Amino acid sequence: MLVRSLAITFALGFALQNVDWAAEKQWQAGVAKVNISPELPIWLSGYGGRNKPAATKHDDLWAKALVLEDAAGNRAVLVTMDLVGMPRDVSLEVCKQIEDRYKLPRSAIALCVSHTHSGPVVRGNLMAMYALDEDQSRRVKEYRSTLSDHLLKVVGDALDSLKPAKLSWGIGEARFAVNRRNNKEGQIKKLIDDNKLVGPVDHELPVACRL
Repeated sequence: MLVRSLAITFALGFALQNVDWAAEKQWQAGVAKVNISPELPIWLSGYGGRNKPAATKHDDLWAKALVLEDAAGNRAVLVTMDLVGMPRDVSLEVCKQIEDRYKLPRSAIALCVSHTHSGPVVRGNLMAMYALDEDQSRRVKEYRSTLSDHLLKVVGDALDSLKPAKLSWGIGEARFAVNRRNNKEGQIKKLIDDNKLVGPVDHELPVACRL
């Protein structure tokens, strides 16, 4: 939770650094989402002990985009994905496509992943963990290409949906976070009850709202 909260906070700050927060005129905001569930069967990412691809789906995976525009016309986009990670070259490629097509500067683009272990392997990320046969190599390669197309589209859809909006910012709490390096799994419930959890942890959950 510490890493994820900080990542989202830094991503928002990074993407919005050129936006004029003090402007009195109306803000514009646009949102969109796209289904990024892979074709099955496919290997899930982050499971070193798995010995076969996932063959069924419990929930869809999504990429979601939030575009903000201030009174001066400065724009920034935040894209979130239900994936465990993204290779740097894919990130660079997608950001370059967004720059070229939608004229957003690289400093106004933030791509973030949720670090879910229930998402597919993206070619180039954690590849040493898997022994992919020819069919799975093809599927993973095709998914990477499809993902790039989806991310470009969801940003365009969010831009197309821009409308007047009110923005607010707050800090919530997610108390389920536990430092697993310093607290033994079998003792966690009692440690919580006794308020004796140890180790660094961040229960703060930054939230940006569009109304």
